[in-house]
Amino acid sequence: MTKTLIGLDYTGTACVKITKGSYDPVTTPDGDIAKFLYSSKWAADCKIAALFRGLPQGAGYYPSPQNWNYYISYGHPPPAGETTFDFNIIQKSYFPDLLYDYPLHIIKSYDQNGYDITARVWSFVLNAGYAQTYVWQTANGSSNNVGWVSPGSTFGVLAAGGAWTTVTATQTAIASNMDLSGSSQITMAVFNLPGDEAPIQNGDERAPVAGQPQIIINSSTLKVSKPGFDVNTATGTQVAFDSANMPSKIIAANDIYVPSGTSYYETGFYLSLETLVDCHFYDGSVIYYPRSIAKGAIPVVYRKNGTTIEFVNSGAPCRARFMVYASGKTDQTYGQNDVLRQFTDGGGNNVVQFLRPGCGPNPSFSDIVIDSRWPVVKIVKQGYFNVPDGAAESTISYDANGMFVFVRWCSLHGGGSNGNGVNRWTWSKFVRPPEFTLWAVDNGAFNVGGNTTICRYDNTSATFYSYRGLPKYQTYTSSRPTTAYDTAPIIGIRYYVFGVAMP
Repeated sequence: MTKTLIGLDYTGTACVKITKGSYDPVTTPDGDIAKFLYSSKWAADCKIAALFRGLPQGAGYYPSPQNWNYYISYGHPPPAGETTFDFNIIQKSYFPDLLYDYPLHIIKSYDQNGYDITARVWSFVLNAGYAQTYVWQTANGSSNNVGWVSPGSTFGVLAAGGAWTTVTATQTAIASNMDLSGSSQITMAVFNLPGDEAPIQNGDERAPVAGQPQIIINSSTLKVSKPGFDVNTATGTQVAFDSANMPSKIIAANDIYVPSGTSYYETGFYLSLETLVDCHFYDGSVIYYPRSIAKGAIPVVYRKNGTTIEFVNSGAPCRARFMVYASGKTDQTYGQNDVLRQFTDGGGNNVVQFLRPGCGPNPSFSDIVIDSRWPVVKIVKQGYFNVPDGAAESTISYDANGMFVFVRWCSLHGGGSNGNGVNRWTWSKFVRPPEFTLWAVDNGAFNVGGNTTICRYDNTSATFYSYRGLPKYQTYTSSRPTTAYDTAPIIGIRYYVFGVAMP
């Protein structure tokens, strides 16, 4: 069971809090984060600006409204069943709620059967004649996958007609390989959080102001401000939540054993287009993402299948650590239902729902702002640090005991270019989700690629491993190697330790 507070807590602050079990939301200290499923007093909050599914014709491409659909290859032999991905450039203005120029984001990749291969580590061989280079790499590790780039970045791309052309971004933009073959798949998740060194807007705790109104709940308005901001005038990140600013609700989270073959995890809810499954695979007893520093593939893919997550593991058993977000905004219903309602669900749980004004009697995930059954992501720790040259380790400490933790980050990169002539890319800055490359010559001693960032984490600390400036891999047509480097050396890491207090 859970308990919900709408009113004053032990500090005299007007707020909305949901606690798990028998904990009193009025008197439980704010610092006991593992006891709270949600608190409107959280200043640095996690919200998703967009769950992006493919590209509609005539919208979102660069330059709009033309349909710019490009094709690029992996740059090496693709895995079985996969050939090419569409390449797309989408500018920041396409995401109207996005606050940050370089946001934290996840780029999704899919195989031809709709399975998410983003977190899979797979292996291939580069045979240059003199020696073979064995490579282990995450599916998003394309040579042209630079990520979220600076204004003025230029791209030489191959148009569908077979001719090369150049396009230029006039604002920050996402430039990526994304599979657009199925509109039922989410191809990108954009968080309303910075992915570079920028601070979180209104992310620092503010003292409450005595007598200041912070909650409006009536038939037409659902709005709660963060402490220190008047709910009548609060906007944007001053708002804890309203019908247009929904916290990141987690409808399922777990760390499970994934056997070889096909297996299923039952979430209890239909996994619609408004849901995002974020998954880390690892082997052994310690969580490493994207992969531990060891040779070998983790060939696991997954997809949403009704109310289940379907896993297909073509290798040895491993573990999957995942969170399922329900944070979409496009599947709204209508019917003038109550903004605040209580009921008992099929499992005997007493449920409190905060709903979007005007929604229907059977609200979707887009209508449900907060549900007392579903914990909201708490940012346990966040920050940015610079990365030195060569192999380096950086450890972040925190206290997330009693919570389900999940680490997400972007790496920051400086200016650079690749290609030549009309097939030339240039940029001054970009951020991207973590990549992983491990390589060995003739399957001998392994080397970590310079594009790689790895995190080992648990409930008390996270250690980041980086390899700035090292080769991405080497190939041998003779005894002298040809060295491939990352498109731009990593400069820093912007990290988030997400915590969920499971009921």
